[in-house]
Amino acid sequence: MKRNLYIALAALVVFVLTACQAAAPATPAGTPGNEFFQDQPGRWISVSPPVGWVAKPGGSNISPTIILTDDWKGYQQSDGKAIGITILPLTDKGSAEQVLQIAIGRLKGSLAQPAGEVKLEQVGNQSYASVEYNGLSIQAGGESAYYFLAVVATDQRSVLVFISTTTPDQQEHIRAAFQKAVKAITLH
Repeated sequence: MKRNLYIALAALVVFVLTACQAAAPATPAGTPGNEFFQDQPGRWISVSPPVGWVAKPGGSNISPTIILTDDWKGYQQSDGKAIGITILPLTDKGSAEQVLQIAIGRLKGSLAQPAGEVKLEQVGNQSYASVEYNGLSIQAGGESAYYFLAVVATDQRSVLVFISTTTPDQQEHIRAAFQKAVKAITLH
């Protein structure tokens, strides 16, 4: 039941973030090679999942996402042990830090206070900004939640990467997986 609420929150967050952006072409086009949106100019994303993980198209035509998970079947069946990290293409432009601040502003109803400083990194033409937040879970009826948020950006585009948990003992496990997931994304 809790897992279904988490999935509903993720869907709501994706909808809110997407609704706040300019309209963009939407049909997710994932292929077995972990390439997504290749048929949409300026939106091509490659994901190199960690060993044992998969990347699959998610969301809808209105708010397409990529789900990176350690257990696709468990994720689809709302298994609370399956980790499902959402990758949401954005139309916002700017540095990773600027786009992260925009996303945080859009999520202000769920995010209460940062649990640390924003971490910045530049690798090649991609910049990364990540932060963790304490907040409230929309899915779990206002229960405390811990959010992991990151933006991967180039000069022309960006994606938001996020996951939340209401289980404090999962934070370290999710943190390690989340850091790998963020580095597994290449914007073309």
